[in-house]
Amino acid sequence: MPVRSRSLRFGVLEAVLLASVAGGAAIVLASREDGLAVVEREQAVLADVAALERAEGEFRAAGRRDDDGDGTPEYGSLEDLVAAGLVPGPVLRDLDGPHLRRGSYRLEVLLPSATLPTGEREWGRGGSAVDPKLAAATFAVVARPVRGEARVLRSFYVDGAGYAFTAEGVNEADRDPTVPPPQRELRGDDERGGHEDGPIWRPTRKPQAAAAPAAK
Repeated sequence: MPVRSRSLRFGVLEAVLLASVAGGAAIVLASREDGLAVVEREQAVLADVAALERAEGEFRAAGRRDDDGDGTPEYGSLEDLVAAGLVPGPVLRDLDGPHLRRGSYRLEVLLPSATLPTGEREWGRGGSAVDPKLAAATFAVVARPVRGEARVLRSFYVDGAGYAFTAEGVNEADRDPTVPPPQRELRGDDERGGHEDGPIWRPTRKPQAAAAPAAK
């Protein structure tokens, strides 16, 4: 009787090896699909952040708010933008203040309440009083992950001065995505946003004047 070559046999060992390869391929494919889904969720909220940024510009240009009556229009609150029809609602409210929900994210509009000794403006939140003169100069939009929603890894910040910052890894196992947003304007190349245990925000956009080299 002819003897079959060992290389032509398909036994238990071969089956185990094939199953291992198939399992590994499935894990890689699932990981890739999950990564693409995370990127899609983050890109979607970036479009929402940009929409809020544009809405603030339109709101101020229309002169819809001038709380101190000095003739200089101010940027609006989140409720102002929704009431003006510039941003779709509804506005949700909790102990931390008004916000929008977009997918896995919570979006907030922050208006300045004071100027710190450093010269940076401090953001009011959760019913804090807004300084009208400072609100005529700037605002901030912050998008942060919501605990328990579909996975995302980054938070986003833009402000009226033209700066944009991103915090990475804020939804990893050792981080808390519910940490408050920055307490003050983000500037420089590496900021913590005013919280000792908060995420590190890194710049992704600077206004042209800030990016230009100093005159000699």
